[in-house]
Amino acid sequence: MFPEKLKKTNIIYLLGVLQLTVSFLLLIISYRFNPEIPITERPILLFVAILIFLSVIYLIAVNFRLSSGNVKKALFFIFAIGLLIRVVMLFAVPVLEDDFNRYLWDGAVTGSGINPYVYSPLQALNNEEETLTGIKEQAGDFLENVNHPHIKTIYPPVSQLVFTLSYKLAPFNLTAWKIILLLFDLATFFLLLYSLRLLGLSPLNVLIYWWNPLLINEVFVSGHFEVLAFPFVLSAFLLINRKFVISAIGSLALAAGVKLWPVFLFPLLLKKNYKTVLNLIKPAFVFSIFMALIFFPVITATIDSSSGFVAYSKSWENNSSLFRIFLYSGEQILNYMNIHPGHAQRYARLFVAFLTVVWVLYQAMKYDRTLFDLFRRSLFIVAVIFLIGPTQFPWYYTWMLPFLVVVPRFSLLFLTTMLPLYYLRYYLEPLEKLDLFNNYVVWIEFVPIWALLIIEMVRKKTLFNF
Repeated sequence: MFPEKLKKTNIIYLLGVLQLTVSFLLLIISYRFNPEIPITERPILLFVAILIFLSVIYLIAVNFRLSSGNVKKALFFIFAIGLLIRVVMLFAVPVLEDDFNRYLWDGAVTGSGINPYVYSPLQALNNEEETLTGIKEQAGDFLENVNHPHIKTIYPPVSQLVFTLSYKLAPFNLTAWKIILLLFDLATFFLLLYSLRLLGLSPLNVLIYWWNPLLINEVFVSGHFEVLAFPFVLSAFLLINRKFVISAIGSLALAAGVKLWPVFLFPLLLKKNYKTVLNLIKPAFVFSIFMALIFFPVITATIDSSSGFVAYSKSWENNSSLFRIFLYSGEQILNYMNIHPGHAQRYARLFVAFLTVVWVLYQAMKYDRTLFDLFRRSLFIVAVIFLIGPTQFPWYYTWMLPFLVVVPRFSLLFLTTMLPLYYLRYYLEPLEKLDLFNNYVVWIEFVPIWALLIIEMVRKKTLFNF
């Protein structure tokens, strides 16, 4: 037990210093993940242990976030610690992730005036396109390390513009890319603070986002760009709260131009009176126009089997839990019907799409048009998209964090502690024990989350002081 005074006023500062200290350790071991080092010699287990330990520190900090006596002092400390950790991680080597190579390659292609949805990196590697020759020579090893080079880019046009900005500032420079991510992250921090003030909630809730170790690792160690969408989503919420409907729709369309998931939040921006058809048609038409303009480069490119969007929608699956149950059930049903079980992948995806649409419409109908409920319903939507989807990557989880700042849920925050287990696949695969990951580790990740969600639903409130 902590002394009462220490427990109420100083614990958050001790936890912040501890998180910063352990983050330095994460920085140091990241250099043992240089691509030139064989994967069997990289400290994967230590990396996973550090992430889990950071997550435990984080959850304790979240629980004590409101215990500080001086809110302004605590808020400044929260901001300073989170910013310092981010600055430190600008110099970390990406751990077990290489998606940033594609981002930097796409930025060079788009920055050279070429539609990135037309050519795959493999065409450049094989010297099939003369227009890509100069970029290939400039890229060097970055092109060699692009994953799935036979597939054209999957990343939407707004993200391509940010990739291009990184290219214009410093071609194929990972640190420059991370600095751009930091700017968007800072914008998210201040938009969340403003949202908390409007809602009359403690500004210290921003710790839920700003200190999240999974977010910091996925963005500032690995270079994933999830934070690019957050300022646009939050701006859409604040604009619709001020009844600037067209601007809000435009901002949400820009968010969808970074990653597609904000599309599912669009029904929440519609007016309450669903009996008036114009209240549905007019904003839907405006949103469609925005989306068509943003995705024009995708529409004008050839959509075939090498398209990233097609490949992702057809077969991409990794670290899935509930989706695997849908897939297995589909295979059994098709076998019983004497239909080849290979079709189950398509039917499972259609079933997930159906469930998602039904869930989104249900949340839209229940939505009471307050800013708080907008955050709450958005959390419910994004959580289900993540939990039933075929790809449950740790960086996808970060989509929930801006909403969890307003509507904390222990069950969902606990994912921060469980998802680092995903990286055990890189330890088990070289040992030819990937089945151990797929059959056991995945369930260790997600079964506790489902159990906690059920407990919270039964109790009708979150656990602990969250």
